[in-house]
Amino acid sequence: MEAHPAYVADVNLPGLPAPDDGLPDLMAAPPDMIVAFLDALDSVMVAELDAGRASLIYDEPETLPSLVDDDITGAQVKHVRQVAAIVGHVARDGMLDTDHLYVEPGAGKGSLVDGLGRALGVFSRSVFSKVSAGGAGPSTTSSDVGDEHADRPPLFVLLEREKRRWVAERGMRRSLALRVRIDIKDADLAALPDVDPTAPRVMVAKHLCGGATDLALYMATRTETLRDSFEAVYIAQCCYGKVSADTFVGMPFLAQRGLARYFSWIRRCSEWAISIEGASLDAPSLADWLASNARTSWRARCSVADDHLTVDDLPASLRVAIGYKARTLIELARAWYLESQGFITRRVEYVPLCVTPQNVLLVGLRPRPT
Repeated sequence: MEAHPAYVADVNLPGLPAPDDGLPDLMAAPPDMIVAFLDALDSVMVAELDAGRASLIYDEPETLPSLVDDDITGAQVKHVRQVAAIVGHVARDGMLDTDHLYVEPGAGKGSLVDGLGRALGVFSRSVFSKVSAGGAGPSTTSSDVGDEHADRPPLFVLLEREKRRWVAERGMRRSLALRVRIDIKDADLAALPDVDPTAPRVMVAKHLCGGATDLALYMATRTETLRDSFEAVYIAQCCYGKVSADTFVGMPFLAQRGLARYFSWIRRCSEWAISIEGASLDAPSLADWLASNARTSWRARCSVADDHLTVDDLPASLRVAIGYKARTLIELARAWYLESQGFITRRVEYVPLCVTPQNVLLVGLRPRPT
């Protein structure tokens, strides 16, 4: 990986100072500290809702015809639905065009780029039906890819640190995709070879785990030139409990609201959203819950006296709600960061919770001249 022209060790590590919180493990914390934390979490959540910053919309675009594949079955159906929804948002925002350069950090096997390629008409068959059937991926014929794209610079850049082969590589001209085996923290997007330096860029990512989302956001905005090269960012977030204090781009947002000292607890609580056995969100969607139940204080759902409270005293359904509040604050902090870099943001519940519990898409759009 070190030999690649785009490799610069730790170039995307912002080097943020970790808050010196001095907090004990949440599960063993004394009652007064737990109460103060939960009160602060509730207070900030209500303030963000009142200001309109915590609003969330449920919006799953209709699947583009080019992404419909009746051969897809089993577990792949949910993955394809997520890809189709993300690509649908890209298309709706006017960001689906072969003049763009699409950058996918944490690309894995390239399923999201595969969806973009089919929506753009440069790839005609889904990789999913072949993979789910145990095959090695689709084969290509000259009719799959238009000759007008034969000599153009790459349309897609896939960044992946693991030694995986992108299954769609067998079904798309190599000239269209630049695959770089590299860690996001070491990828200098200004040094990518062969790409058109003037092409407007769009970042896309599906289930970019934990702190990788923050590294990707910083990677796209590390310099003014890089920041201005991106017209849009689409990141489906996941694994909130794996965010890291020294890379979390939203730490100033938490600090402004008096929550930075609780970062380790917010991270821990974010896992409760989907990890509490036998409990779930008391609403049909996350958007509905934020609109109807997110203002409810933890005190209204827990009868234990403040001076005796432990985490174990919190009902399972309340811990799920606290988990979603913690997740929402992490998302809002990342949106705040993008806004500080000049983007207009929205948070979208892009597929139902039954498809994936990690179902919030962070979108950032560069304002267009009027």
